[in-house]
Amino acid sequence: MFSCTIDDQLALVLLQAADAEALYAVLTASRTHLQPWIGWVEAESADDYRVFLQRNLNNFAAGLGFYAGIQCHGAWAGAIGLEIDEWNRVGSVGYWLSEPFQGRGIMTRSLAKVLHLAFVEYGVNRVEMRTASGNVRSCGLAERLGFQKEGDLRQGQWLNGHFVDVACYGLLANEWLERG
Repeated sequence: MFSCTIDDQLALVLLQAADAEALYAVLTASRTHLQPWIGWVEAESADDYRVFLQRNLNNFAAGLGFYAGIQCHGAWAGAIGLEIDEWNRVGSVGYWLSEPFQGRGIMTRSLAKVLHLAFVEYGVNRVEMRTASGNVRSCGLAERLGFQKEGDLRQGQWLNGHFVDVACYGLLANEWLERG
């Protein structure tokens, strides 16, 4: 099983179907906070989340990325995933962090570890990140970690009953590795 220590507070743990109930409870507790930026939050159920986790386990087994829970001092704080387009050697990241754990650098450290894994372990050449243009915190996260904004997809995401623009970011392996 995939498990990765980030520091003395944080770890990434490959999520299993058995983790669905616990993670869904964390997600549900932060639903109001996450809903403006994550459209699928409202429609999710623990069973839907279990199916999602199983699909991601299949991707992990095929070497096409992973979906991991973020643990802070042993408690579930959120989740982060990497999906890999094997042919083009491009990764795509997605994540969520529950409200009580925000503002502590948890996602910055978690995403930095995922980027290291993507570029060094999986050998991707590029990682992409997409977020609603109005999600200032996610846009700031991308920029802090060296992503370049490559443009906006006009009305690129259906979010809470309407279309929103999506900011598209990219980071290349050589840019990440040069950061040290």
